[in-house]
Amino acid sequence: MQSMTSLERIKATYEFRPVDHLIRREFYIWTEALDRWKAEGMPSGVSQSELFGYDPHAGGSAEVAQRLLTQAEDALAAEPAN
Repeated sequence: MQSMTSLERIKATYEFRPVDHLIRREFYIWTEALDRWKAEGMPSGVSQSELFGYDPHAGGSAEVAQRLLTQAEDALAAEPAN
């Protein structure tokens, strides 16, 4: 599979299509870890997204979660039973 842009990857994920790799996103990094990394030379003034190559935040609202859950339930219901 060819490499995808962040936007292509997020859109494909929400549409239940194949992606080149999972969305790269971190929800929490311990303050102690950040302090240590800064002491070890992590550049300041650069976002974590830039440092770690995260994809942009792809939503996370309750409405998005509910819509995705409904789509997944509908897709499962449409599958033939074994």
